[in-house]
Amino acid sequence: MTQSAIDTAKVPTLATTLDTLSVALCSVLPQKWDAVLRAHARALHFEGGLVDLSTFCEELSSSGVGHGVEAAAGHVVAALKPVGCVIGEGHLGHRVDRCAGVSVYLPSPDRGISKYYSDLKFAKKHKWDEFLAAYHDAVRGP
Repeated sequence: MTQSAIDTAKVPTLATTLDTLSVALCSVLPQKWDAVLRAHARALHFEGGLVDLSTFCEELSSSGVGHGVEAAAGHVVAALKPVGCVIGEGHLGHRVDRCAGVSVYLPSPDRGISKYYSDLKFAKKHKWDEFLAAYHDAVRGP
């Protein structure tokens, strides 16, 4: 079980850092999709294709995927810290010890992206959907 309190005034900053990460990831996916896939597999997963954003970014930071992605992932983690978007976070159980309080939609490439995801305001306004599509395409191949 996890729960968190979010400072909604800081969500735009988090979204901007996530956009930067999305662009950085898209730029390396043709060559480094396997490192991104490993980081994804090592992150904490939840129902519905959700992944703890901090653990995904921490895994990216040590994945060897490239300095641009690693730096962008570090900025996302910093935007989540208690002085950032996440005011407080609590969890119960050792399986979720690394959780930081914010999850992101990141379904595994073998499950596909929900046909409804593109209808979300977040998907229309930000670049995460572009990363999702590029990631799934890179993993599945031509």
